[in-house]
Amino acid sequence: RFQKEVPDFFQYKNIDLREALNKDLFWATRYEGMLQHAVKEVKRSGDEVLFHTSFQETMKSRFKVFSILREYISSFFTGSGGTNKESRLPADKQYAFYINSPFQYSYYESIANELGRSSCIFLANHDPSIQPNTVKQFPADVVYAGRAAVSNRFSLRAISAGMRSLRANDLYLLLKIRQHLLNSIETNLNNFNSGIRVFFLVAQENTGFGNVTARMGKMHKRLIVNSHNGLKAPDPFNSDNHFDLWCCWDEKMKDLLHRECGIQKHELVVTGHVMEDVARKHVYKHTLDDFIGEKKDKKIISLFTVWENAALKGEAAHALIDIVSSRDDLLLIIRLHPSESKADWGKIIRHADPKKVHFVFPSPGGSK
Repeated sequence: RFQKEVPDFFQYKNIDLREALNKDLFWATRYEGMLQHAVKEVKRSGDEVLFHTSFQETMKSRFKVFSILREYISSFFTGSGGTNKESRLPADKQYAFYINSPFQYSYYESIANELGRSSCIFLANHDPSIQPNTVKQFPADVVYAGRAAVSNRFSLRAISAGMRSLRANDLYLLLKIRQHLLNSIETNLNNFNSGIRVFFLVAQENTGFGNVTARMGKMHKRLIVNSHNGLKAPDPFNSDNHFDLWCCWDEKMKDLLHRECGIQKHELVVTGHVMEDVARKHVYKHTLDDFIGEKKDKKIISLFTVWENAALKGEAAHALIDIVSSRDDLLLIIRLHPSESKADWGKIIRHADPKKVHFVFPSPGGSK
């Protein structure tokens, strides 16, 4: 209904935003979605389901409407956007690598060396969490290109239609996500105006940024190449991509993305894992010596967790801990996903014998 009443809301500079909005909305609402899915699994006919909301959340939601109107009014004093206060990228670069965390720099370092380091540039400018002061954590040659300033000058008609069709919280979230996409589009336009012809992305197949960047690449005759470091599955957010090339681990992953996600085979290329070059160069720094000690004759099981399915993770971890604890020839190392914290695994950590089970916690920079 909202889309029918305000179709222009889903377009920007001839770019259809619907697929990109769907991807970013999935990640923004995934925990609520998981909860609703769980309710469907256990709800019986005649059951009434009540979702508890804290007083703070209730008050926060009541201010959403005020925030939407305030943003609308302020947009008339901030300009219509499209300007970038940061300087343009150097004209002598041909290849750009978009990265959104310091450890991703190592993914592409060897590729940049092969292409010729002087013709490459590393950019940290598309992730909402990256601000100019955060770039200090990145290697010195990573450039913060700056997200362009764009006013989200949506109309009162859009606000009115949204309030009739959507919850205030949902409309506010939609406006925020759209604003980020508009900023990404303006920043891409700024970067495309440089001499760069090829843009490399890391794991942007399930983000709105990756979707609009690939669309823009075709419009502006730029080559957009995507790679990823996570395992792929036939999930909807892996569909609706328009990359010129998408680098896969192996033929099985290529077939899965083609068969289940509708990605054309000519867009998929088998290159191996994005971290293979890093792994080959890795030199053991003896960080596990205290745990392994003199037990070098034992077999070590390594468990690398994923961000979702907490119940299944817990069951698997408990089962492995019980097996390892009952045998003298085994040790277990559990490496948490960068999105997890020590608090998420509190009960399991207390259940484990530190002489038999070692936990590796992600650093603030998300290092591997």
